Amino acid sequence: MASKTPENGNDQGSVQINKKILELKKKLLLAEGQKKAYIGEWTQREKQNSDFVIELKKDIKELTGKVTYLNNSNSRKSVDNPQEVVRKIPYPPGAKTAEEAVQIIDLKYIDLTKQLDLLNNKYLKRKAFFDNLLEQYHEALANKNDNQDPAVEHVPSTIEEAESRKLICHLENSIHKTNVQWMEAEHIYKKYKSIKVSLMADSEKFEKSLLELEEALSDQQVDITRMQQIHNEAIQMRDATKIILMRQEHAAHVSTRSRERQAFDFRRQVEERKAELERLERKLFSTGKALIHQGSMESNADQQTGKKIGKQDSNAQAQEMTSEMEMEFKILMETTGATTPMEVLERFIAQKESTSRLNYLRTVTEGEKKHLEVQREMLLSQLETSKFSDVKENEINQEQVEQFKNTISEEQQREEQCMKAYAHTNYVINSIKSTLLDLVLKLQEVDETIDPIQIASNIPFQLEDIISGNISNDLLLRILEDKLRKGLISSGQADKEVRLLEDDDLAIKLDELHVPTHQSPSATPRSTSALEERERLLPQAFPACYANLMAGRTTTGQVSSASPGQMNQPAPTDDEGDVPSRGYLKRQAQYIVDSKSRRKGFRVARR
Repeated sequence: MASKTPENGNDQGSVQINKKILELKKKLLLAEGQKKAYIGEWTQREKQNSDFVIELKKDIKELTGKVTYLNNSNSRKSVDNPQEVVRKIPYPPGAKTAEEAVQIIDLKYIDLTKQLDLLNNKYLKRKAFFDNLLEQYHEALANKNDNQDPAVEHVPSTIEEAESRKLICHLENSIHKTNVQWMEAEHIYKKYKSIKVSLMADSEKFEKSLLELEEALSDQQVDITRMQQIHNEAIQMRDATKIILMRQEHAAHVSTRSRERQAFDFRRQVEERKAELERLERKLFSTGKALIHQGSMESNADQQTGKKIGKQDSNAQAQEMTSEMEMEFKILMETTGATTPMEVLERFIAQKESTSRLNYLRTVTEGEKKHLEVQREMLLSQLETSKFSDVKENEINQEQVEQFKNTISEEQQREEQCMKAYAHTNYVINSIKSTLLDLVLKLQEVDETIDPIQIASNIPFQLEDIISGNISNDLLLRILEDKLRKGLISSGQADKEVRLLEDDDLAIKLDELHVPTHQSPSATPRSTSALEERERLLPQAFPACYANLMAGRTTTGQVSSASPGQMNQPAPTDDEGDVPSRGYLKRQAQYIVDSKSRRKGFRVARR
């Protein structure tokens, strides 16, 4: 019981220490919050005071400048010409003269030194505080290590030691807290620094992009102004061309109207002169005829009344007529514009020739017109006939196209049928080949029971090719023939003479021994007719040697399994004796398997 009391005391002491640590944390947080609030208020007041001081300095400077300007007249030049001072260094914002710039820079320097002093003071205080905490931590750690020593008892001897232990725990907790806060502050500072660097880089990029955009906008503005000038010039040129065209159009209209008026006057004058000429011509020809007629009448009257009076009247009338004719001839000369009677006569003759020429041209043009009309009718008839012939040709072409389409469809159907027959043929060939491969694989065991010295095989092949099916049909048939030959020799059905023959002679001898061709005459026509029907029904793509195999596939239901003694039954026809049927091959294979099984001492059930 005595050993448990110190532990309870330690627990109570640790609880009290933790409470004190929490209280101290709260106080520290409150103190930090108050400190931040005081710092914010102080910075705000300092800023307000500095702004107020700057404004006062500006007012003082302005007032002093005004006073100096009013008192000294020579200072007006410097005020009137501020550009005479060479500015090598740009002024800070808010400064207009060098003195103001110096004052602003001094104020900024003072503010920066104040901030630097504050930061140094804060840094020194924090450093002293952390050094003190570090010393306390080392002391507490040493005390803790002493207390953790097993040789030393951990029971506090006095109340002061217990309180010191509590204080040590509290200090350790506070040190740990400050270390954590310090690490968090360093992390936040690094993060803030990285964010600041990224923001500075972004600001540089944005400034560069803004400068580029400003340059692009300035270039666009220059282009816009240039295009606006070009547009204005184009509008001016368009207006000028419109005015010029309107003037030209008006002048052309006036000239056309004047030409039309002049042409109308010329036509009217021509018509008038033509009418005058026709009237004079009628008068001339009519007066001449009337004169002759009147003279004859007057001569008859003179013969009746008296020659003297008739002569006087005729002379007077002739003089009057000549005077009238002279007057009309003068008018004719004036109208025609001639100066002498010969010119009038020449013009009259030319007019007559022109009228005759016009009549000739009229007749010629009428004849050409008739000829062209006839030619037009002929061309129209040819056009109609060509249209009819085109329609006929189109119909013939349509018929030919339909015929071609029909032939194409027939060829396509024929191609489909051929493809189906080809696929069926390939299927049958593959099935036959698969059965032959199975048979060869089943007969492969015969080679194990036969003495290789007694019977030699000259057919090179690989068993893997037979299993995979990558073997030619001729080689497969040769292998099958060799297997059957070996089976017959091993069963004792073949003589020693047959063994010494070559492969081709042996095949012929085997056909003579095991597939005899003698048959009854009565069965020959029936079997030949059945064979013809079978050959007719077989596809043409099969070789002739597979006809009996296909026939054997169709007639396997009718052929029953036979014993080895029934092998020498007669074949239906001579053609079937060339190649053994499928049933025959199966029987031979079954016989070989039975003989081998008898040698081994067990019997295989037949299918």
